[in-house]
Amino acid sequence: PDIPRSSSMSSSGHLSLCLSASHIVSVEGAQVLRAGLVAREKKRRAGLVLARAKQVWAWIIALALSYIDLISTATVGFQYLALGEKGRGAAHVTFGMLAGSQGIQALATCLLGQGKLATLVAMCGGKPLWDTYHAMYDKPIKGNLVAAFVLTITRSVQVVFDSLPQAATQAFLVAQLDPDEQSWLMVASIVGCVVSIAYLVATTEQGIDTSEHFQTNYLNLHGYIPTKSTVRQALTLLAIVLFVSGFLGAKLIALVMLAKASFSVAVVWCSIEAVMLFKLRYFVEGRIWRHHLPGLSGAVPSLLTNAFVYLGMLAAPFPFLRFPGWCGPRVYSMSVVYNLAINPVMVYTSIYLGVGRVVTVYTGHVWAGLAISSGVAVLGMVMMGYAMNGSHRHLFYKHLSMRDMIDRLWEERMLTSMVNDTKAVGLDASRADTVGFYTSDYWVSEKKLSMWLVDWDRWEVDKPAWFTMKELDFQNRVMQNAPVEALPRTALLKIIAKAGEGRLLRIPPEADTDQLVAVVQELRNDMGVCEQARRLAKAVMAKKKEKKKKKKKRIPSPKVRPVDNEAYSE
Repeated sequence: PDIPRSSSMSSSGHLSLCLSASHIVSVEGAQVLRAGLVAREKKRRAGLVLARAKQVWAWIIALALSYIDLISTATVGFQYLALGEKGRGAAHVTFGMLAGSQGIQALATCLLGQGKLATLVAMCGGKPLWDTYHAMYDKPIKGNLVAAFVLTITRSVQVVFDSLPQAATQAFLVAQLDPDEQSWLMVASIVGCVVSIAYLVATTEQGIDTSEHFQTNYLNLHGYIPTKSTVRQALTLLAIVLFVSGFLGAKLIALVMLAKASFSVAVVWCSIEAVMLFKLRYFVEGRIWRHHLPGLSGAVPSLLTNAFVYLGMLAAPFPFLRFPGWCGPRVYSMSVVYNLAINPVMVYTSIYLGVGRVVTVYTGHVWAGLAISSGVAVLGMVMMGYAMNGSHRHLFYKHLSMRDMIDRLWEERMLTSMVNDTKAVGLDASRADTVGFYTSDYWVSEKKLSMWLVDWDRWEVDKPAWFTMKELDFQNRVMQNAPVEALPRTALLKIIAKAGEGRLLRIPPEADTDQLVAVVQELRNDMGVCEQARRLAKAVMAKKKEKKKKKKKRIPSPKVRPVDNEAYSE
């Protein structure tokens, strides 16, 4: 009030000017901020496009190498046939292993629930092309599995059950041929197998480690390959190629020498190693030997998976085998060191057994080849440790079991990439994905599961997406595999109603939970007998239908001359 009018007018004008100036500055600042955000978003999208293009080209090259390896193997088989009687056995072994590889791929496809068409494609040798197509174009795939993960499984099976045995067998057969009978194509096929295996391992590892799906679902277990630095990423991939090439070359030399000296000794040696690896994994995983994926958790599939893991660690140690449930970080590092250290012992044993009588290779060349291959493998390991993200180095040697990992995911994961390629937020969705994706042997404790399933009635009302998701099949998974004592009352009543026992047992609505638990426990115990009876009834009905069809198609008997009454009565 004490300020003069003119002074107040000038001050108000000054204030309005300041406000307008600040408004201009704020608008300009917002425009600058927006331009910066737009530039960052454009850069991010360009990076995603470039990464996608790299991934697609890596898949295409890997696909080409897969079929080049397949064609070269068949060509070598025909060359063995051209040698006459001497090479006929080698040709039969080559073609037999090729057919066996396709059969194992088809079996794995069937066990993972990918459908009849995918199984037929695998039997015809088209599984790599099939999975690459689905991964490149993000096509849905049967079996509640991500296409990129299925492609990884296919490549791994191809490497372990096709490329590795073919390389070992061809090296074994070439070593016993005279120098004038050894063709450049036979040697090139072995070298091509080694390079193809190393490249497939590197590109498979790049695809799975940089995948958004796996980085989202497994917290910090994936992401050791650098993505911000192209040079470090290239060095890491080159290191994987060198590591696998050297590792495989050294193992081929040692194994072929031992097998040529005494095939029975080589078989016993590898069998003991496979059993020891199985026992080591058994104790590391808390005395659980079944596989963690539901489709592979049966007795026979679990044993086949253990054979797959052993063959992989024997000659082509995929870095993803360090993942809990396959080998685990500690078992993986111990196996790598053991195999590099045991190779000279295998070569020395073969020399002691008199390998020089059956192999036309100078012993000095064998030791030199073994030293060079082992050196390349060690160089690749050192390069890989230097170029990878330092925050992930401990994941290659520090102990982590599958149950420990699932316990950690149960308590910490807040964002989950679901099986239908959608993102879900919250612990409930994360826990439902854990229950739906892993074998019940690896689930959390009964106490934790029971405390979480208390909210079942609320889920029945709210119906969250994961609760009714067909691909996840959460409700059936819980009702079939969760401990009976952990199930809520609503789930117990559903099990009884679904089994068709509700009417027969006349369960009263006021029955307490302990009575329901006892009934469901009896149903689970009798489920195997019921299933066998159902299958038997189904088989009987099928036979009856088949007999009816045969009667309809029966050809009428030809007319015969009438006979006398005495002969007819006889």
